[in-house]
Amino acid sequence: MQTINVIAFGGLGGAVFSAGLKTILMRLQRIEGIDYCTYEDYASWRRWAQTLRGWRDPTVLIGHSFGVTAALAVARSLRDAGGGPRLPLLVAFDPSRWWWCNPALMASGGNAVPDTIKGVVNFYQASGPIGRQKLYRESGSQAGIENRLIAGTIHSRIEDRRDLQDATVNAVRLVIDTLKQAA
Repeated sequence: MQTINVIAFGGLGGAVFSAGLKTILMRLQRIEGIDYCTYEDYASWRRWAQTLRGWRDPTVLIGHSFGVTAALAVARSLRDAGGGPRLPLLVAFDPSRWWWCNPALMASGGNAVPDTIKGVVNFYQASGPIGRQKLYRESGSQAGIENRLIAGTIHSRIEDRRDLQDATVNAVRLVIDTLKQAA
């Protein structure tokens, strides 16, 4: 059976402000069809872009805030290197529009979705100074992007919402089911 990997990138203050990602990963680790799950700091995107070039199993990316930009940078790097796993899904939690002022993300390429990602679910909130960003395709990308406006939350807690965690787990399950049907 084909298995997938899941990499979640936290935002600034990751362990504190992106803790909901760890809850999602704990739930995903119990699902048949997932081989590997890890939580990473957004600043590690270059290392992960290099590591993933040698991987072949499809890999789902998840990010919160600056972690969304990091996940997109990994996908862009894989495209530019011409190798790595398929990226069937990115789940984004309130991407930060301030990525450009963070030294670790300046060379990342921003929050446009490259053609290496097949589908995106972006949960974003409409108020507050940090998130509030819809995702969009890079030129030439055919990625399916679903921007979902989430009311009644704040940037630092959006990934803690149980309903959004459930939606993320269900989206990853759908990737696994699709791979089973294709096999």
